[in-house]
Amino acid sequence: MEKAGLWVSPPVGIGFFSLGGLALLFLPETRPSKDVSQRPEGSGILSSESTISRVYGQFVDSLSILKSPSLILLFLTALCSMPVMDSTLQFLNQFVSKRYEIKIAQTGYVQSTYGVASIVMTLIILPWISKVLIDPATPARYRAKNEHYRDLQLARWSYVISFLGALTLGISPTLGGFIFGLLLMAIGSGFASLSKSLMSIYVDPEHRSRLFSLVNMVEVLGSIFSQPMLAGLFSLGLRWHGVWIGLPYLGLAALIAVSGSLLLFVRIPRNSSATSASRHTEFA
Repeated sequence: MEKAGLWVSPPVGIGFFSLGGLALLFLPETRPSKDVSQRPEGSGILSSESTISRVYGQFVDSLSILKSPSLILLFLTALCSMPVMDSTLQFLNQFVSKRYEIKIAQTGYVQSTYGVASIVMTLIILPWISKVLIDPATPARYRAKNEHYRDLQLARWSYVISFLGALTLGISPTLGGFIFGLLLMAIGSGFASLSKSLMSIYVDPEHRSRLFSLVNMVEVLGSIFSQPMLAGLFSLGLRWHGVWIGLPYLGLAALIAVSGSLLLFVRIPRNSSATSASRHTEFA
């Protein structure tokens, strides 16, 4: 944007974004389609009432998997995913430009710090920590019972670090402090995937696709209030001046704290140890 102006960046971004769509063309279909000739006659014509009834029945049947209180608590934590994502995307550029008085074209460098740190965390640091926590050579004091207890422990700590990161973003008077807060947010960015990993142990394998569909619905609900919350708190912070300009991230820190506190009440099923052991046996 600094070198070529305003109108070059959008098509470049759209071009890279489209690569993800093109990649889908090379994914094979894992479920064979039914032969049309074998379908009952007239099955292709459904009334609107039968369609609504069928969709409603599938939705009610999907809710039937929510039998565990721990699973419900994990579902509630998914409401936090979109606010965290939105706070590190477009909103971050506007906030940094206004608070630290730099050009929007330069805010991309600040945002890229979070992206690079998240990649390093996801591909290198988090897998290494996950391996260490269940390594028999690790002292018993720090070693998790199995992979499920490990994921719960990592998810809790990820929320703690994300809370500290959001708090730092809200109160930092300098751009350097803000970047440090972004690094903390990147370190804790694995909480969403860790929570989804924990959700999968409460349902049968054949229902997991339905489980993650429900998770996506919850995340969409989070996106409904995410942008209005950040924008409203930002407007209020500008009106109050001073340190209150960081109110959007202080509100985000409060939301992360509430979501993370729910994990304190999550309990791993008793049969998880046997399940985990059987998985290691299969891979061995």
